[in-house]
Amino acid sequence: MKRILQIIFIFLCIGCKTSSNTSDTNSSIASLNTSRYSFKYPKNWEISQVHGYRKDNSVAIFGFKEEPSQKAWCTLLLDIESTENELMEVLDNLIQKNYRLKNATILDVKKTSDFVELNYRYMQNDESFRAISRYYKRDNSISVLNFGSKEENFEMFEAYKKLFFKTFVLK
Repeated sequence: MKRILQIIFIFLCIGCKTSSNTSDTNSSIASLNTSRYSFKYPKNWEISQVHGYRKDNSVAIFGFKEEPSQKAWCTLLLDIESTENELMEVLDNLIQKNYRLKNATILDVKKTSDFVELNYRYMQNDESFRAISRYYKRDNSISVLNFGSKEENFEMFEAYKKLFFKTFVLK
């Protein structure tokens, strides 16, 4: 009986911790709306431009959980490629142009009518990272929405990953 009460107590503690994390995630959400795209993000995450890209064609959002080493990021790059071909036909070329992807281990590829998603692992400075890149094609222009973090923290940011990808709209 004592063992059963201990297990129930542990589940209650875990449930309380999980629900408080979820409410933190949902309580302070902001929207980023432009003439070309929109999506939602946590208000306490920092917004900046992606280095090497024009301000009107890129956005980077960075945040962390409890300490800076638990950092995650989301980047959007518009008009990275122009093509008349189908997205899957140019995917290999896009991978070879991306310095992270060309040396990455691709864990999964998901294709829908709206996007192609790559789930992958890569190394940088002797650290392992996980990321998801969704490639979208509108007219003849290809854009990409990326989400990533250190591999050890990737699952910790699941709610944020879902927030970015589920609310993203390419106009």
